[in-house]
Amino acid sequence: DQPTHEWIMGELGLPVIDNYWQTETGWPMLAICRGVEDSPIKLGSPAFPVYGYDLRIFREDGSECGANEKGIVGIVPPLPPGCL
Repeated sequence: DQPTHEWIMGELGLPVIDNYWQTETGWPMLAICRGVEDSPIKLGSPAFPVYGYDLRIFREDGSECGANEKGIVGIVPPLPPGCL
């Protein structure tokens, strides 16, 4: 949540880098890759697909969402090494 994020950054003086992953993926699927691409931090957003992942947002009917449309995160094969 944004208030906690801002409090931690203010108290520690360090950025909070958010990411999204699951145990089965072995590493984050969405993240800011600090040192590779220096992207601005957007509070509440894990940022961009990590190298090796083709992530897309889908509607309930399986069609792909448009820009700024909420939906379901899906991984499009092939999966990167290390995924179950």
